Amino acid sequence: FGLFALAPLLLALPTDPSWAVSSDPGGHLALAQGILTGPNGGDLRQVARAFAQLHRAELGLPITSTLGPAQAFSTRFGGSVHLPQFIDGVEVDGARLVITFDLQGRVVRVASSLRSYAQAHLAWNFTGPQALRLGADQIEGAVFRADGAPHGGYQPKVFLVGDQARAGYLVWVPTWRSSENWHLAIDATDGAVLWAQDRVHHGFEA
Repeated sequence: FGLFALAPLLLALPTDPSWAVSSDPGGHLALAQGILTGPNGGDLRQVARAFAQLHRAELGLPITSTLGPAQAFSTRFGGSVHLPQFIDGVEVDGARLVITFDLQGRVVRVASSLRSYAQAHLAWNFTGPQALRLGADQIEGAVFRADGAPHGGYQPKVFLVGDQARAGYLVWVPTWRSSENWHLAIDATDGAVLWAQDRVHHGFEA
């Protein structure tokens, strides 16, 4: 990710009414656009992380959550830094912060899908293969190996269930229909199917 000439680290959100902000249902910042900081220099991945920490309350990032490894992307107009939300080293499904910079290293856009919750309950009572089997049993036409194990894959995730953050697995279940692409969220506490989605129609959410 490109480095810019050293400049003061100016992270506070301005009070200028020309910048626009929208909030999520919980009242936390979901989108802000405008000239949100002054110029920043150095590694903008660090700048983005410092910005997020400074505005942790506005973003609704719980104290038991952290921001994972930053991914940086350069564009002709500047660049962006993507920060996923983690709990106990596991990524929260669909939760990330994207901070966009202009060529002067100023923050010009903040988009947040970070998840707030009242309690984190991470109990891993099921393994990944068990979760995959639970998911496959829910999908008509799931493909199984000769030994009875389903084809597919799984990834540990944290899912929000009500106001709780719960351990789980995002599983992929292939079927004999090439027009289907089933993903399911399996609760690792009790094996419940939290949701099932054919992402051929909905698209993939990282």
